[in-house]
Amino acid sequence: MATAKQFIEQEGTLEKANFECSSVADHWQNFVERWQKNQKAWQKISQNQGELHELTQRFAVEQQQKSVEEAKLQTKKSQWASLQIQRLSLLLEEGEPCPVCGSLEHPKQQTHQEVSLEEIDQAERELTEVEKTVQRFTETLSALGAEKQQKESQLQEQEAAYTEEQEQLAAQFANLQLPLTGLTFSQVTPAEIAEVESQLAKEKQQIAQKLTEISVEKDRLAELEEQVAENSQRFEVLRQQVETMQQSLERITIQQQMIASQLLDATVTYEEMTKQQALLQEELSAFERQKENVTTQGETLKKEEMILESTLTHLEKEQQTLQQTVAQLESQLNAVLTEQGVTEDQLTEWLKEVPTLESQQEQIALFEQEQTQLTIQLAEIEKKLSSDTFPELSLITTEIEQITQQIEEQEKKYYQLHEKMLNNQQLVQEINAQRTTIEDKFEEVAALQQLADTVNGNNPKKISFERYMLQTYLERVLTVANQRLDRLTNSRYQFELNHEAGSYRNQTGLEINIYDDNSGTVRSAHTLSGGESFIAALALALSLAEVIQEQAGGVLIDALFIDEGFGSLDEEALEMAMEALETIENEGRMIGIISHIGELKARIPQQLQIKSNGNGQSTVHYQLA
Repeated sequence: MATAKQFIEQEGTLEKANFECSSVADHWQNFVERWQKNQKAWQKISQNQGELHELTQRFAVEQQQKSVEEAKLQTKKSQWASLQIQRLSLLLEEGEPCPVCGSLEHPKQQTHQEVSLEEIDQAERELTEVEKTVQRFTETLSALGAEKQQKESQLQEQEAAYTEEQEQLAAQFANLQLPLTGLTFSQVTPAEIAEVESQLAKEKQQIAQKLTEISVEKDRLAELEEQVAENSQRFEVLRQQVETMQQSLERITIQQQMIASQLLDATVTYEEMTKQQALLQEELSAFERQKENVTTQGETLKKEEMILESTLTHLEKEQQTLQQTVAQLESQLNAVLTEQGVTEDQLTEWLKEVPTLESQQEQIALFEQEQTQLTIQLAEIEKKLSSDTFPELSLITTEIEQITQQIEEQEKKYYQLHEKMLNNQQLVQEINAQRTTIEDKFEEVAALQQLADTVNGNNPKKISFERYMLQTYLERVLTVANQRLDRLTNSRYQFELNHEAGSYRNQTGLEINIYDDNSGTVRSAHTLSGGESFIAALALALSLAEVIQEQAGGVLIDALFIDEGFGSLDEEALEMAMEALETIENEGRMIGIISHIGELKARIPQQLQIKSNGNGQSTVHYQLA
């Protein structure tokens, strides 16, 4: 039979086991809550990874579209520059200054097709439209880049926190004494969690059941002890009857032993030469025409002289022939008449009688007619010759010789000019080649000039490349600063970059405006009060430090030193500034304030005081408030 001490020991063991089981259950419940929370964090990480992937794809698409628009912009700029060059070339006038270089002479002016103002205006509108499109893509890419960078940073922080929590959960799991053996941390699932909780509940139930059994046994033991007491009293009463009651006592003792033997049970378990040539060619053509006219006139005079001489000679010969013929005929007729003794009257009669005389008369008539005509022609010729003045052949010959000499000189000059023209043509070809080279170089220079203008800020936006890059980094800083400014001003103020073009290049690109949520308006940062300006500057400084840390890859900036800046603050602004600094200090940064303001001493617990010794030296004292 178990004693009360044994029951107490068993009860203590079971209560300890019950406490340990409850403790394991509590630790398991804490583990399960952290594990479930970390699983939700992993689901959020997966969602952010998907969003980052979509953002990266969108950024790549926007980048590609921007490249297409930039190529289109370059083409539009080249077309616009070409139209401007053509327009300026058409406006050049001899003696008038060039609007580009100021020269009064334009020896290399080229011929261009006339360009209307409407075409130039259209080109400018198209260029402006493409520039606006590129600017929109640039702004979109900048916003997407900032969002992507923020998302990546957030994802890295989430992944780091998830990994750290997983490591801590693995260590906590290793220290758990679970009733389900063989389960590892990597095997933890909601089903396994339910199984473990079921086992823990079952074990607690078993322990509670055993504790109930021990309580019942303790009660029975108490009853037995009472019986023993009674028996002892009876034994005292009946001691005198020992002998007679010995058998009864032994039976009772046996019964007690039998009852005691039944009471124990318990267990636990990303263009000049061409003009000169044309003038020379025109002079040569004029000379050729003059030479041809002089030669034609000489030949005409010679031909007329020869015709006149030939006609006169022919007429004289014909007249002589006719006279000789008439004389011969008269001589023959007289001879025949004398020889025959015939008179003229008789001859005439005979002739009338001779039929052949008719034909002869016809011949004579024809001859006379011809003679009359010739006489008339001769008279006309003689009349014409008498009225005309024959040129002196010597003068004509001399003039022809002079003309011939001039022709020879002109031919010599012609060949000289022709040779010079050939040389000039070769020179023109070389000049054209050089011009082509110069035009190519001019295009390169124009492109470089455009690049230089862009870099130096000579553009409609009045933003230099340096300021553009600073603007890009400033946008990143403002994105980070807005998160902190939102907390420091209770979501009232937000930084905005001023995109309006200034009057000068050094006044554009880095101006900061403030959006006031209370009034719903945007105003200059210069309109902030002293305390608000301090908080804004503080948010910018902290965000600049964070961006530098991200860019520097691992460099940590954990300290912030503020030199003066508090003297111009009123009491309310000073209070606002100190609250902002205390908020930052609570984030784990060390804040150092260099100031002579007495009101700050009561607010700053740890101080380095610089006190002058009066001899040009100072002493540093460290003071705790």
